[in-house]
This record gives sequence, C-alpha cells and structure tokens, in this order.
Amino acid sequence: MTAAAFAVSLFAAHPALAQSAAAANKVAVEGGYQFQWLDTAGSSDSFPAGWFAGATGAVNSQWNWVGQIDGSNKNGGHTVSFDGGVRGKLPVMAMHTPFWEALVGGTNSGGGGSSTTGFNVTIDAGTVIPVNSMIGISVFGGYRYFRIDGVNTNGLRIGAGVNIPLGK
Repeated sequence: MTAAAFAVSLFAAHPALAQSAAAANKVAVEGGYQFQWLDTAGSSDSFPAGWFAGATGAVNSQWNWVGQIDGSNKNGGHTVSFDGGVRGKLPVMAMHTPFWEALVGGTNSGGGGSSTTGFNVTIDAGTVIPVNSMIGISVFGGYRYFRIDGVNTNGLRIGAGVNIPLGK
C-alpha cells in the first residue's frame, strides 16, 4: 500500500477528520445593518446609514474564509469596502458561535461626485446566534483602518444581521 493510499484510508476511517471534511462544505451568506464611526486626520464623524453583505465558507471546524462588502453613507458622503480574509471560530457554545475575523481589502471613499480608493484592514469579533436550522443572527463589532491618498483613517464599527447557512 502506498503512503497516499494509506493516508486516504486513514482519513476516511477517522470520524473527526471525516466530520472536518463535511464541515468544509458548509457555506453561509450574511447581510444586515452596520454603524461606523470614522476619524480622519483628527476629524471624526459617524455614519449611521450602513449595510454589509458577505459569505463565509468552512475550511475546517475552526476556520472559515470570508468575503465581505459593506458601505456607509451620510450627507452625500460614502465609504464602500471590499474585503477578504479569515474567520476563526471559538468552540461552539450551546446558544451561539463566537468568532473573530481579520480582513484586508480596499475602501472607496468620497462625496460630491468624486471618490478615491485605498487599502484597508478590518479586525472584528462577534457571534452567530442560531434562530433555527435555516437562519441565525450575526452580531459583531470591530476596528477598521484604511489609508487613502496618504491619509490615515481609523474607525469602529458595529453591526447586526442575518446569517443563512446554505449547506451542511
């Protein structure tokens, strides 16, 4: 028996590894409301009209990949961020699944007919609370940094929305 055949048979026979492989097929979509507070060069403002949408997929029982787009608007100004990264899940508790995520991507910001795009980093923590097997509530908060045209922006965000698992 070759080493590869042995490894495959070991994987297939081990229940925990088989469950981990099944978990890798689980995908969920999320969407909802977010509030952002942003500070750019000492000038801060809140953006109460916000939204987020994204997808997560299990790599194994503890790690997910994440893709997310979100935006906030106020008085003709806007920020829209496109991010990807990882989500670490803490052990599942009886009533919810806590997580943290680290995302990187781009942010487009502007107003008055002009906009520009730069680099961003987002660090969030939150939890998904299952309502039933078909839907959950996602609640999160975190820190966001972006740099556009040499200007640094620091921010905080909080959000809540729905989490809909698509596979088992």
